[in-house]
Amino acid sequence: MATTTAKIGVVGLGHMGGNMAARFLAAGYTVYGESRDRGDADDLLHKGLEWRDTPREVVEAADVLITSVPNDDVLESVASWPDGILAGLTESVIWIDMSTVSPRVSREVAKRVQDQGAAMLDAPVSGSVPQVQTGTLTIMVGGDEQAYAKVEPILRELGTPTHIGENGQGLVLKLAINISLAVQMLAFAEGLVLAERSGIDPKLAVEVMTGSPIGSPMLKARADLVLDYRTRPGSISPCRLPQRPISCSRWRARSATSTATSRRSTRSSPT
Repeated sequence: MATTTAKIGVVGLGHMGGNMAARFLAAGYTVYGESRDRGDADDLLHKGLEWRDTPREVVEAADVLITSVPNDDVLESVASWPDGILAGLTESVIWIDMSTVSPRVSREVAKRVQDQGAAMLDAPVSGSVPQVQTGTLTIMVGGDEQAYAKVEPILRELGTPTHIGENGQGLVLKLAINISLAVQMLAFAEGLVLAERSGIDPKLAVEVMTGSPIGSPMLKARADLVLDYRTRPGSISPCRLPQRPISCSRWRARSATSTATSRRSTRSSPT
């Protein structure tokens, strides 16, 4: 699949998906797009995006489909509704889902895609809008390795992709990264509270802490959120940042416990 001759479809043109589409347009790709709110695409339309009214129309026009949606329910909806992705998907199209959703739901959708003779890759990212815009995302990919090889040059427009393993494993690794980020953020916030209660200016503390060996790129990017929460009502609480990875880790723990229990029951059942 030649790099810029592939036609790319993007479903979900919000902060992440919209900026991905912009990078593909800048690289010379033909890009088709759809989003729940057409207003999301105004700037992209001026840059050459070709609008389609439904996910089905997007996938019918594309060689490679990229989705960037907020959660499991939306992924299932754009896949399954009468004018959804599965209604228009053919064997020649590779679907790359770059959403952060549960591995279970992603695998279920991927199985339905495989039943239609096509390939779906889960390709969640580590990074946010600035990293999309500069093409420096870290991309963890799960799914068929041959399909990955065909779309790797396209993913490299957005950052550094790595094939992790089978369907769902890209998402599992993304959750592992999120758990680590959550712990780092909580520890940083606790340290800042300790410094402030000892009479140290919090802005000075943040400057020194992020300049020390603990100053990871994530902490440097998000340290101001902690200060904002203290001084600006309605800003993002640092305690809210880990909620998603923690809830996902709980899901993984429950899933692992359920699997282990099932295996024990199978071993102990009479033959």
